[in-house]
Amino acid sequence: MKPFLNLITQFALCPLSLILALTMPAFSAGPIMIESDADSSSLSARNEPIRINDGARINGSVSNRNGPIQIGDRVVVSGNISNRNGGISAGTGLVADAVTARNGSVSLGPMSKVGEITTRNGGIRVGEGSQIESVGSRNGVIVIGQDVQARSISNRNGAVSIESGAVIDGGIHVRNGKVHIDGAQVGGHVSSRNGAIVVQAATIGGDVSSQTGEILITEQSKINGSVQIDLRDFANDLRIVSGQNKTDLLITIEGDAEVFGDVVLRLPSAHSDRFRAEIKVAAGVRIGGVIIASEGVGVSGQAQAAGGLIRE
Repeated sequence: MKPFLNLITQFALCPLSLILALTMPAFSAGPIMIESDADSSSLSARNEPIRINDGARINGSVSNRNGPIQIGDRVVVSGNISNRNGGISAGTGLVADAVTARNGSVSLGPMSKVGEITTRNGGIRVGEGSQIESVGSRNGVIVIGQDVQARSISNRNGAVSIESGAVIDGGIHVRNGKVHIDGAQVGGHVSSRNGAIVVQAATIGGDVSSQTGEILITEQSKINGSVQIDLRDFANDLRIVSGQNKTDLLITIEGDAEVFGDVVLRLPSAHSDRFRAEIKVAAGVRIGGVIIASEGVGVSGQAQAAGGLIRE
């Protein structure tokens, strides 16, 4: 009897929180769910999924740390949507101030209206007909769907693809990745420091430029600026000139494409032997300026340039 009384005495002296933990059944938090067409204040989760069903309205922000955020059609969020270690996906017609994922992807359905979309380590897909202020990623692929309107696109380490009918008011800037523009309009410059650029039946309002990649301008394209690979200022940049293999630099302009500025391929004079460089211009191409090429750069089609060929 005495051992039993000692056990009761020890139990009575335990903290209430420990007693509850020992006596209550285990509880596992489920997903946070907002029903269709419901109104809700701000939502926040640490490890649980967040699901917002069709037609719901969130008067505030939505945030998660380690779980996905899934959003149905026609959802309106008056603040920001953010996730630290999980993806964000939305159906048709999302309205939000901004969508941010640190370590996860963002996928928005058609006809979305969002101020800014950013990721650090994840891809971004914007559905057709959406209206976006800006799109940016550090380490992820960006795909802009058909008929999307956006102000600017930037990516540090990843490809950018712009589909037909999209309109980018500003520029597209990539540090390490390929840029592919198919049947779209870009108001500003298009650049990739270390990656190829393909402009396919598209209109570019500014320059198209790369440093260690290839540039392809296909038929039915219009470039209102210049097309250039210019390495004059990189003679001492070991990232560009080092290595035993030669680097291929190529500018190709096909069909009936128009370039209203110049076509430029300049090599660093101190290390020009590290490159195989060529400019190819088809017979039907129109170049409003001149073709500028360093010595050793192969050039075909210089007759298509109004100002002819200049060697440097």
